[in-house]
Amino acid sequence: MDGSASFARFSSPCGVCVDGEGSIIVSDTYNHKIRKISTGGIVSTIAGTTAGWQDGSGSDNLFKFDCPAGICLDHEGNIIVADNYNHKIRMISRSGVVSTIAGTTAGYCDGIVMKDIKFNAPWGACIDDDGN
Repeated sequence: MDGSASFARFSSPCGVCVDGEGSIIVSDTYNHKIRKISTGGIVSTIAGTTAGWQDGSGSDNLFKFDCPAGICLDHEGNIIVADNYNHKIRMISRSGVVSTIAGTTAGYCDGIVMKDIKFNAPWGACIDDDGN
């Protein structure tokens, strides 16, 4: 549930980071959402509905995550999400577009193109000084 911080409900929040405006970004893991707590104490859903997988854009907020875990912000303010049960690393752009940047299905494979990499339930996300 969105609304004031005193009424909003989270289910096993996991990842937390702070954006350039001082808002707190939270991966609300078992609600399958990425949410924002504004500096004024208002909680809103950035992306996510129910468990599943769907990239896209638009105001209907139909993008789906399955137990999002670690999150971070890149140097451009995009939110990077470890989408745990979808075995993907996903990005929410500043304009609200959700896309998969790495990962296909569960497994293990490295040394290939990012989209073809396999993760087994990624839990964390971070960005280095070079933007990787």
